[in-house]
Amino acid sequence: MFTYALQAIYSFSDVPIQLCVIIGILCMLVSLVFIPHYFMIFMMMFFAGVQILCLSMIGEYASKCYMESKHRPIYIIKKQSRRGIQND
Repeated sequence: MFTYALQAIYSFSDVPIQLCVIIGILCMLVSLVFIPHYFMIFMMMFFAGVQILCLSMIGEYASKCYMESKHRPIYIIKKQSRRGIQND
C-alpha cells in the first residue's frame, strides 16, 4: 500500500525532484558554515550538495521529457480513407 502511495506521488508530481534541488542547494549553503573550522566536513557536504543538485537537474530534464511525451497521440494515421463518410 505504501509503494502505491509513493508511486502516485512520483507519477503525477515534480515536487520530489524540486525538493532534491532545494536539498542540494541547502547542503551547499550549510557547508559554507563549516569553512573555518572543519575543512573535511566542508568538502564532503559541499560536494554532496553538488552531486544532489546535478542529479536533480538530470531528474528535472527527464521529468520534462516524460511530461512532454504524454501529449503525443497513441497512434499516427498514415492515410485517411473517404469511404464510409457521407457528405450532406
